Amino acid sequence: MTEIEEFARWVSAFRYEDIPERVLDKTRRQLVSVMGSIYAGAGSGVGKKVASTVREKEGAGPCALFPEMRRGSLPAALLQNLTLSMALDYDDYLFMGHTGHSSILVPIAVAEVVGGDTKDILVAAVAANEVGGRLGASVLLGPHNGQMWSHIHLLGSAAAASRILHLGEDETADAMALSLSQPGYPLFPAFMGSESKVFTAAFPAITGTTCAFLAQKGVKGNRAIIEDSKGFWANFSILPLRGMMSGLGESWVTDTIAYKPYPGCAYVSAAVDALLDVMDEFRRTKGREIEAEEINSIRVGASFLAVAMEDVSKKYRDFSHFSPVQVNFSIALSLALCLLAGDLSGEQFEEGYLEGVKQKLLAFSSKIEVEHEPAYTVELLRSIDKVIELDDMLGSLSAGELKRLVTRAKTLLPEGETLGFRKAVGWYKALKPTDKDFIREHFSLHRIIRLALRSSDVFDLTNYKLDQLTLPFGARVSVELKDSRILSAERIYQSGSPGSSDWLDVPLEKFAKEALRSSKRPEIEKAVASVLEMEKRSIEDMERALFGEGKGAGRAR
Repeated sequence: MTEIEEFARWVSAFRYEDIPERVLDKTRRQLVSVMGSIYAGAGSGVGKKVASTVREKEGAGPCALFPEMRRGSLPAALLQNLTLSMALDYDDYLFMGHTGHSSILVPIAVAEVVGGDTKDILVAAVAANEVGGRLGASVLLGPHNGQMWSHIHLLGSAAAASRILHLGEDETADAMALSLSQPGYPLFPAFMGSESKVFTAAFPAITGTTCAFLAQKGVKGNRAIIEDSKGFWANFSILPLRGMMSGLGESWVTDTIAYKPYPGCAYVSAAVDALLDVMDEFRRTKGREIEAEEINSIRVGASFLAVAMEDVSKKYRDFSHFSPVQVNFSIALSLALCLLAGDLSGEQFEEGYLEGVKQKLLAFSSKIEVEHEPAYTVELLRSIDKVIELDDMLGSLSAGELKRLVTRAKTLLPEGETLGFRKAVGWYKALKPTDKDFIREHFSLHRIIRLALRSSDVFDLTNYKLDQLTLPFGARVSVELKDSRILSAERIYQSGSPGSSDWLDVPLEKFAKEALRSSKRPEIEKAVASVLEMEKRSIEDMERALFGEGKGAGRAR
């Protein structure tokens, strides 16, 4: 069977009863988190422009347009809802991908068209998470990362819509094959340097959803589209990790979901957590808020991924057209905004706010230095190795594949600026002995060659307990005051992620914070209950609890 056919067999056959309750609970909370993101995104400048465009062009239909609760067509709902959920980079993420935009919002919209129910939505969302996360993981060694894996919304939307439409195995396979026939290839200048980034999920979701309806009518796709020698993997990966596609129904990538507590890239969160801890400490000891004028400098130690994000995003900052995107991909700008405003939420990204504080923000961010602290990179690798053994992953690759990876590795990095032999040696020397031992054990040349020579092993996600996986993007923030005192705080696990004490509380707190700022001001307890008990509610009842009454051309069926 092809990769698509394997996916389709599972997507079309698994049942609500097959999903562990813990996975269902995390998916319900994912829905709450996405709705909080929509509330926040609706106040942004680009969010308002998209909603205005949709309002002028939407056409009649039964689908809810959040947060206004107007009714419009399926494409209109997908364009508005997914754009608003992504507008401030305030989403969820899992191993591997930011699936929530499409895994949550596509099933809701399609169910409104065909008369599905809330249980259908939940099952379809899990299906989209599982196939989307696996597709992203399979191209981990490729030109894109994280949100730039827009293709997961093609496949996830096709899977989710197929599930709501109750398509059979063959139709589902064709829907997913069609969805990947012309995958988008996000470009860094657009993604990190302009407002076009906000459409990264919406555009492919519209395509993937449409493909399910086409497959329902009998349109066929090439089911070998992923593994063909000129197919998806050949164009989106230096070295596809085929084993990442396995384990459906056994290991649940939805178990790894993390909910962002602040607008911004996932690599920003731990640094913001730590800064807020410093601000809290100052407040407790001084009885007042810390002022920006009291601060001499701020040093941030973070993982390799966080520093790479900071380096890449600098190239695309255009302060003559200042937008949330530029802050969302910068630890320095995010920390500066948080300190100046006393918080980091959707409020700081409302239309006009950034422009009003731009000069202060830029001046203060120049005092913030972001540096690679190798211990945090090792901690991330060690956390992955505890559950998904790195030896198993490397051992599944042949010597030829590893050589190809090494030869082309520089294309994975931003113009080769973030990594080099001298830097790597310097980082290694800075590690404590136990971290050095870990690196030698897993990444010495001798070790890699030995693993490559034994590469008959098959890597299979079925063998790993993903409910135990954590992905810590740790950071330390040290604030030097002008009186020479230094206040420091560290976070290993970013809030809202597996391993953090507030993991499953963050999506509920996020929704409450963002919804209460809006003119809707829903009854929070009732709204949250409507999702956490969604199988007992109709779609319309759940939407009404989340967003209140609305106007429009149609009603949910």
